[in-house]
Amino acid sequence: MAIFNSAQYFATVIFAPIMGWLTHEVGWSHVFFFMGGLGIIISFIWLKVIHEPNNHPGVNKKELEYIAEGGALINMDQKDTKAKVPFSVKWARSNSCWALV
Repeated sequence: MAIFNSAQYFATVIFAPIMGWLTHEVGWSHVFFFMGGLGIIISFIWLKVIHEPNNHPGVNKKELEYIAEGGALINMDQKDTKAKVPFSVKWARSNSCWALV
């Protein structure tokens, strides 16, 4: 969690000056093209590099058990065996919706 939060601040420090320079040199709309393109490139890298825990080459069975004990999902492809609850039932059970009524 700390690494994630630190990365947010680090990205702001790095990209704020770049976005300011881009705005000054070529216009504000190019900032969106630059950041969107960068996001797409990083997405492809992420999909290539990151593995699910149960398919990761560096994770053994004991580590998978430890991860599962902590409540994390280790098998994202596993089908949900629970019965699906209709949206109308979820809505009717929602305290937030009843607070609006």
